[in-house]
Amino acid sequence: MSQTAVLMLVRWLFAGLAVAALVLYIVRPLLRIVRRKPDVAFEIPDYTQIIEEEELELPNAEEAGFDRNAAITRARADPRATALRVQQWLKQKR
Repeated sequence: MSQTAVLMLVRWLFAGLAVAALVLYIVRPLLRIVRRKPDVAFEIPDYTQIIEEEELELPNAEEAGFDRNAAITRARADPRATALRVQQWLKQKR
């Protein structure tokens, strides 16, 4: 056998090994993952029945004991503290 034939044989051997490794370590595990059924049920619970059964009523400001004028007065008295509280409130909403 000539040297070029041996080099060509070695190249094809390494190419075959690379393809076999690709199939063995990448394609087979991916196919197993795709074929496997999910463990978690992806159903969205129906909360409309709960809301219809219980009437959700939010109290208005007067019932909750909220005095708008007092809140405005406190906010104007210490604007920095008001700004910090609004920042904290916005962070909690996220």
